[in-house]
Amino acid sequence: MSPKVDPVTLTSVWGSLITITEEIGLAIRKSAYSESVREGQDFSVGMFDAAGQLIAQGTFSPGHLGSMPFIMKHVLSYYPLGAWHPGDTVVVNDPLIGTGHLPDIFAVVPVFFEGALVAFIACVCHHVDVGGAAPGSQAVEGVVDLYQEGIRLLPVKLYQRGEAVEDIFRVILANVRDERKTLGDLRAQRNALEHHGVPRVLDLYDKYGVETMSACGGEILERTEAAVRDEIRKLPNGKFSFVNYLDDYGPGTPPVKLNVTVEVDDSDITVDFAGSSHQVPAALNCYINYTHSYVFCALRSILAPHIPQNEGGIKPIKVVAQEGSYFNPKHGAPCGARMVNSALIAESVMGALAPVCERAVAPYGGLSHGSFGGTDPRTGRRVVGTEFLFTSHGGRSDKDGLDMLAGPFNIQNIPVEIWETSYPLRVEKLQVVTDSGGAGKFRGGVGVYKEIRFLMDDFTFTNLTTREKHVPGSPSGAKPGAMGSTILVQDGGEQVLEGKGTYHHLKQGAVLKLLAAGAGGYGDPLERDPQAVLNDVLNRVVSVAGARRDYGVAIDSGTLEVDANETRDLRRAMREAAAGAS
Repeated sequence: MSPKVDPVTLTSVWGSLITITEEIGLAIRKSAYSESVREGQDFSVGMFDAAGQLIAQGTFSPGHLGSMPFIMKHVLSYYPLGAWHPGDTVVVNDPLIGTGHLPDIFAVVPVFFEGALVAFIACVCHHVDVGGAAPGSQAVEGVVDLYQEGIRLLPVKLYQRGEAVEDIFRVILANVRDERKTLGDLRAQRNALEHHGVPRVLDLYDKYGVETMSACGGEILERTEAAVRDEIRKLPNGKFSFVNYLDDYGPGTPPVKLNVTVEVDDSDITVDFAGSSHQVPAALNCYINYTHSYVFCALRSILAPHIPQNEGGIKPIKVVAQEGSYFNPKHGAPCGARMVNSALIAESVMGALAPVCERAVAPYGGLSHGSFGGTDPRTGRRVVGTEFLFTSHGGRSDKDGLDMLAGPFNIQNIPVEIWETSYPLRVEKLQVVTDSGGAGKFRGGVGVYKEIRFLMDDFTFTNLTTREKHVPGSPSGAKPGAMGSTILVQDGGEQVLEGKGTYHHLKQGAVLKLLAAGAGGYGDPLERDPQAVLNDVLNRVVSVAGARRDYGVAIDSGTLEVDANETRDLRRAMREAAAGAS
C-alpha cells in the first residue's frame, strides 16, 4: 500500500500529469509533417513511473494507449534502468513488442531529477509509410509474412545523450517511400517529448519532490483499480458470448471469425477469444497487444468512462487468446492492416455484455481506409497518402449513435482542403448516405460517401474496407447499418474493388467511389418517436420511404408532416406481420 497523499496534492498532481500528456500531443500535432498525425491525430502519449507502470495518458487512440503498458515492459528488458541517460530516445515498432503493426513507431525518453531516473514519457505515431509491399505499408493481398511489410525496429536508441544517431536515421530513411514525412514525424515525436514533456515533468518534481510524486503515482494506480473493480461488481456474475465476422482476409477468402466470451467473476473480468479463427496468410492478423487495446477500450467505455486511464484500470481485466490464433498470432505473422480489427473487437465485447449492461453500444459503422502512392506531377516528388474515411457509432440504450465520428479509433477524418493541397487529387463528393444508419428505437450513425479523382498517373491504391459482406446483429430487435463498397471508375468503366486488395498502374483521372457502411441501431424501430423520425427526414439521413419501411412512420412527402393516424395503423400492421412470421 502506498503512503497516502492529501487530496489537494493528489488532485493537483493527477490533473497535471494528464495535462502534460495532452500538451505533448498538441506539440506533436503542431510540428508533425504527415496528414495522418497532424490532421488525423493518429498518435498517442503516455507517462510512466521509473518501473515502467503507466501513470497517465492523453485522450488519444485506444489502439496505441492500450498497448503502451506492454510496450514499456519490453523496452525496459532491452534497456534496463542503468542503460539510460538524459537526452536518450529509444524507438521501436516491432508488432509483438509494440502496437501490432510496423507503421506505429513508439518513442520513449527518460526523465532524470537530481541525477536519478524518476519517470519515462512516451508517444507513438502512425507513420505514413515504413516500406513494404505497397505505399502506406498496409497491403493485405499476397503478404504472407511480417518481413514483406517494411522496416522492423527492435528497441534502439535514436538519440543518445541528446545527439541524433545518424546511422539509425540513415537506415530508417533508406527503407521508406517518403523520407521527408518520416523524418519530420520522428523529430516531432522526439522534440515534443524531450523539449516540452521533460521540462513540464521536472517542474512537478521541483514543486513536490520525489517522495510525494512517488506516493501520488501509487495512489493513482490504487484508486483507479478500486474504482474499476467497483464498476465490475455492478455486473452479474456469469459468462456472456458474442460471435462476429470480418468480411474476409483477401479476394476469394472466407470470413474471419471472432468468438468472444466475457466472464464476470466478482471484481474481475476475463475476455476469452477461444473458438476464433486461426492466424491467416494475409496482413490482417491482430497481435495480442492490439487485442488487449480494444478489449480495454470497450470495457472502460462501458464500465468506467469517467476514470482516467492508467495501469490500475487494466489490472482487473484478463485477455486470453491462444497463440497462433488470429487474435494472438505467432511472431512473424503479417499484420500491416490490423486496424480493421479494432471496431470488430470493441463491438463484440460490448455485444457480449449488451444483455446485462445498458452502456453497451450497438455495432460501429464501417471503415474505408485506402493508401496510395505515386509521383506528384506538380513537383516530381514521390508521395504516399493514407485516406481515412470513418463513419459512425452505433445506437445506444438512450440516444442515437453519433454520426460521422470515427468508431473506437478516436482519430479524425482529414479535411478535404488538406487532401487537395497535399496531393494531386480532387475530392468531388463528400456526403452522408440516406437510410444507411441502422433502424432502431435509437438510430445508428449514418454511412459516408466520398468520390476522389486522382490527378497523377501510374499510381498504386491499396483498399482496406470493412462491412462489405457482413454486418453484425444489433441489440433488442434493431437493424444493422447499410453495407459499404469501393468502386473504381477508369477508362469509361466501373470495377467493384475487393475490400482487401492492392491495385497497381492506375491512370490519371481515375475516380474512387468510397462508401463506408452505416452503424447499427438499438432497440425496436417501431418504438422510435415519430418526431425523431421526422427530424431525420428533415436532416436527410432518412428518406420518406425509409421512414415508412423501417420505422412505420407515415410522412406526407408534400407537407413533411407526420400522419399520426396512419402511423398508428401502419405500426400495428407491421407488429402483427412480424408476430405472424415468428
